[in-house]
Amino acid sequence: MAKETQTYTGYTNYETWAVCLWLDNEEYSSAWLHGVADSEGSIYAKARRVEQAATNAMPDLGATMWADLLGAALGNVNWREVIESHMQRL
Repeated sequence: MAKETQTYTGYTNYETWAVCLWLDNEEYSSAWLHGVADSEGSIYAKARRVEQAATNAMPDLGATMWADLLGAALGNVNWREVIESHMQRL
């Protein structure tokens, strides 16, 4: 039996949709994402760059339930889809 793919408004999941929404709707982050999309390298390298930037910008919540939940949510993001989605808008 084929596995049914669940999506959220056309994205892999809610987490991916939310990251795309915020990155594309904020002037500073959208301009930054545009620069990443225009840079040299593979889609994988660009996606990894976006993931690393998001991870580095994550606030230090210490050893808390909130830190675990935020980390889990970011772990569910399809970073390749984030960069591809932005590139389609260019």
